[in-house]
Amino acid sequence: MNINSNYRSLYLFSIVADEKSLSAAALRLNLSQPTMSQHINKLEEQLGYSLFHRAGGRSLSLTPAGKDLQKDIEGGFTGLDLAWAKAKSKTGSEDSLIIASVHTLFTYYLPDILVGFLNQYPMARPDIRARSSSDVIALSHTRGIDIGLVYDTAHSDPELISYPLFNEEIVIVYKSGPNWAKKILATQCIDAETPIITFQKGYALRSMLDRGMKLNGFSCVAEVDNINLMLSLVVAGIGAAILPRGVADKMSTSLGLTWSSLEYPKLSRNVIAVQRRSEKLRPLAQYFLECCKNHAP
Repeated sequence: MNINSNYRSLYLFSIVADEKSLSAAALRLNLSQPTMSQHINKLEEQLGYSLFHRAGGRSLSLTPAGKDLQKDIEGGFTGLDLAWAKAKSKTGSEDSLIIASVHTLFTYYLPDILVGFLNQYPMARPDIRARSSSDVIALSHTRGIDIGLVYDTAHSDPELISYPLFNEEIVIVYKSGPNWAKKILATQCIDAETPIITFQKGYALRSMLDRGMKLNGFSCVAEVDNINLMLSLVVAGIGAAILPRGVADKMSTSLGLTWSSLEYPKLSRNVIAVQRRSEKLRPLAQYFLECCKNHAP
């Protein structure tokens, strides 16, 4: 048995199955299409059955036997790629990783993810960018980043694959004292008179608030895109902020603030990771994604 030859044939098969095209797979691996085709034909000959349907055209689809083989080997190659990236990181070779995330996750979610990630890959050089939801989606769509972290309410692009991470409750953060604050504490509701500090239009959290308060409206006293500034205004008694519970849990006590769950409007959203559907994640990006999946706040 020629182990190297068998490994190479299975690896090439996995790339063709992923790309669903001989030409795309050949381009990805810097091989000629005839060479790629020869490897697949030889593998099918050795196995004694077809792996792909060939009905003409450029797109390929897997036969039932091909689907079984892809399922059997996919995890193995992913594990080997991650092991290689981890081993390589110990040699001093730097590898970049570009991530874009909505602003709120920088406060309570991403710090822990990055610590765990960098402990495993000390030579990785993550480039983490804070963006609005629409900007994260746009960067993911145009291949400007490896992975985007965003909310499912902002995701509607069929060219992106999404991975569910966790559900996030939206709460109200305020300073005790004013009559409107006492009303929030008693009712856990926002009304048209509650002074609200919020993100600008275009941010997912603002869109949720606008939809939730569509019937009654709300009193917007300030629009900012920075959580620290937003909380500073709350500390000064200017108004209340609508924020993820993770932010409230981490920051409100140290600032002398109170937070409450909301009965009206009832707000929550799912945090997801996105990548371009036609792009296979690099090993470092794959490991970062696994860190995100395994760390729900």
